[in-house]
Amino acid sequence: MATVRLSPLQQTSLVILRTLIGWHFLYEGYTKLLHPAWSQAGAPLPPWSSAAFLKAATGPLAPMFHWMGNASWIGSLDVAVAVALTAVGVSLTLGLFTQLGCGGALALVATFYLAAV
Repeated sequence: MATVRLSPLQQTSLVILRTLIGWHFLYEGYTKLLHPAWSQAGAPLPPWSSAAFLKAATGPLAPMFHWMGNASWIGSLDVAVAVALTAVGVSLTLGLFTQLGCGGALALVATFYLAAV
């Protein structure tokens, strides 16, 4: 297998891109974990839930997502999604376990995509 050599500019660009993508995942997961959430006006908001997203799924796996959106354990699924987003974000932002973080990001984005197409 041939070794690919990247220029310093390419290396720096990839680190910046990985960090920004990681920050996005980290921010999305962290804000979903905040309970209670607060509006800009200072009023409490209901906790985040993926139920509406899952019930509105139109992709090839829509029946499965609809079932998940109506499941009694939707709260546990919401916490699992938020924790997964946060873990992927920490991994990519800090550059720790990067391959595992990339795999997790790919799995999350593919799942969200399959629900939305």
